[in-house]
Amino acid sequence: MEQVGIGFEPLDIAILREMYRTRTVTVAGIDPRLNVSYLARRLHTSRTRIARRLKLWSDTGFIRRYDVWPNPALLDLSGWSVNLQVENRLEKPSVLERLGMVDGVVSAVEFLGDWMSVQFVAPRDEDGQRRVEIFRHLKGVKEVADLYPWQPLDPKAQLSPLDLRILRALRDRPRGTLTEIARAVGISTRTMTTRYERLVESWAVWFVPVFDFTQLPLPLVNLNVWLEPGASSPRMVQAVVKQFPLTLEFGWASSVRPTRPVSRPCS
Repeated sequence: MEQVGIGFEPLDIAILREMYRTRTVTVAGIDPRLNVSYLARRLHTSRTRIARRLKLWSDTGFIRRYDVWPNPALLDLSGWSVNLQVENRLEKPSVLERLGMVDGVVSAVEFLGDWMSVQFVAPRDEDGQRRVEIFRHLKGVKEVADLYPWQPLDPKAQLSPLDLRILRALRDRPRGTLTEIARAVGISTRTMTTRYERLVESWAVWFVPVFDFTQLPLPLVNLNVWLEPGASSPRMVQAVVKQFPLTLEFGWASSVRPTRPVSRPCS
């Protein structure tokens, strides 16, 4: 593969962390409208340097787009993730199309080779196994690994009728300015700004970034780690980052039960 991309550096990792309101990368929770001044102040660097990196992300296609979801917890849904193996890696696009027709599937991460990771939501009173059985019977799927759950952060507020109109407008224009969104909804920019902050801070609306990791010049490795009871997750992360500065940890809203992990290098 031709060496292309953004030449990822520690500043890029730091920017990504800051774009998440929890300072931890999760399935959602990013705020794409944090301005350059805020990020520069948080990271103790210049606005010019931050702006240059963000422009490079966009120009290279590292961030392709944002999707906008209502928090699944508002619909009484829980989240699940599962790794699956395809029979032929060249048939991944058609397998992804079939996965997209399964009720509840919301995203996928493609790994190098014949594995991929699929994320889906299901009613809280289900254990996710029904979806797994569907995956196993899809044409092109060879093996489905064990499930592990992720529990959405409980929203601090419900969506009002106005919030639902704003959500629809945000879905249509994920990168639109708040003024553009306000105009589409028919409210003032001041009201839109207040409502937007509330929606993001209360976890009611999620902005989900779609990354293209092939724009990175080096291979990316995905590693699942299960800690022993009582172990310190922050301490473990600090130790890993000290040895490997270009590490981006993914956090979960709740603990996950031990399963049989399957990890593969990502393209």
